[in-house]
This record gives sequence, C-alpha cells and structure tokens, in this order.
Amino acid sequence: MRALIADVTLTFGPDSPEVKVGIRWQSGANEQLTVLRPDATRKQRAQVVRDILHQLGPTHTNQQLAEHLNQTSYLTASGRPFTEDSVRWMRWRDRIPSPPKLPAGELGVHELAQRLGVGDSVIYRWIATGKLQARRVGQRKLAITFNDKIEAACQKRIADSTRIQHRTQELVAGGAV
Repeated sequence: MRALIADVTLTFGPDSPEVKVGIRWQSGANEQLTVLRPDATRKQRAQVVRDILHQLGPTHTNQQLAEHLNQTSYLTASGRPFTEDSVRWMRWRDRIPSPPKLPAGELGVHELAQRLGVGDSVIYRWIATGKLQARRVGQRKLAITFNDKIEAACQKRIADSTRIQHRTQELVAGGAV
C-alpha cells in the first residue's frame, strides 16, 4: 500500500482559536486547511483571560484591560481582538468590580441622593437649575464635588422646600403596634 501524503504541518499561535493544517501530497501538490482548536483549549484560554480580568479589573478601566489583553495576544472566544465592549460584557458576566470612577470629595447623583435622604430626581433638578455643579464622567455618570459647605447648602435647601419629601428609614420592631 502506498501513502498518498508526504507530510503534514500544523501551525498555530498560543492563543489562536484556529489551527492551520498544511498537507503536502506525494504528487507535490499542497493544501492548507483551517480548523478550530478543540473546545478544551479554548476553555483553558478563556479561564486565563478571566483570571487576568479578576486580577486587574478592580484597578483598570475596560479600555485599559482590552489594550492589555490585545498586547499580550489574547483573543475573544470568537477569535477577535478585545474591545472595551467585550471587556464590559465579561466584567458584568463574571461580576468583576470596576475601579472607583470618582476621586475623593466627589459623589455620584445616586450616592448624594442617598446621603441627603432625597430622590435622585431632586439632585438632577438642582443640577439642571444650576443650584448644584456637576461634571460628566464617561458617558453615563455625573460627578458632584461634595464638601461640608455644599452639604450644608443642600440640607438648608431641603429644609426650606415644601416640595421635597425627605426620606427616612422606618424601623419596625416586634410587629404590630
């Protein structure tokens, strides 16, 4: 029996989801096939990426993580470079904390509303009417400089308002009264 294949060459990168198979036939003809790596290898690479995200996630932004993964030649499960959106998805899926977005002395709208015991809409109204200064952080978040002087002004505004209903937490002890 005569062999039809002269030799086979496998080419792949350490993080590539594909393997290139080169076949040289006895006739001298060459062929190249591309096949996906076995699932176990892809899962192992995915775990390495997950470990990197868990390690660096609390101190790095999504963009910084994507750049790091791309510089170290990692690819997404579909074989593409990482983007900010793909890292955001993985961060959400794996519950990886984000770095603090606001420096000390600044609060977000929700955090300030909770601290003052009012609804978020009150804070948004104060910003819209110029009673409170805020700056945009990223696409979705507002940062409000907050100190004792600003807190006192906000508390006075709440006390003087007939429209703002101050939220207090009710504690129920022992059931019916």
